[in-house]
Amino acid sequence: MSIQELFKIGGWAMWPLLFFSVITVTVILERIIFFIRTDWKITPIKKGKRHCPAAEVFLAGKNSPQESKISAMETEAAHQLTLLEQGFSHLSVIASISPVVGFLGTVSGMIGAFASIANAADVNVKLVAGGIFEALITTAFGLIVSLAASVSLHILQQWTQRWTANMEYFGTKIESLPENKNENNSQTIK
Repeated sequence: MSIQELFKIGGWAMWPLLFFSVITVTVILERIIFFIRTDWKITPIKKGKRHCPAAEVFLAGKNSPQESKISAMETEAAHQLTLLEQGFSHLSVIASISPVVGFLGTVSGMIGAFASIANAADVNVKLVAGGIFEALITTAFGLIVSLAASVSLHILQQWTQRWTANMEYFGTKIESLPENKNENNSQTIK
């Protein structure tokens, strides 16, 4: 049986599940492209270079007055984290509601099966099987979409958490650097 046939048999619940699966695939591909194009090393920012979240954070500190360096770096790190986590909420919601939509399709299929039984003078297995088949298809598709969204969300969150941990580590190293006074009596970080 083809996916198109299963889609038709699954009934109305397959449409929102298709929509959720398209959003899931779109977010996953966009995030993978974003993560591939992002420079994860701590490198100087140069025009035309790839996006470098770490360099953006440290540049924010470098370009700030001494008394607000840490605050500027924390603010920029929060901004970079927001950029890294784009689409995560979509995946989280889809992972949560796809099984619900699948189960709603299950209930719809079972209602149809019982309605067929109630309206039939002679009950046979074929009469009930269509509704149960619809129910099982929507459940399966809902779980598949949810699984794809959940697993991809987990992987993307792990990558983001790794970056956050590295930023916190390097941030504490910068905080602990000694301060020297230069000729103008202004403080700088080495």
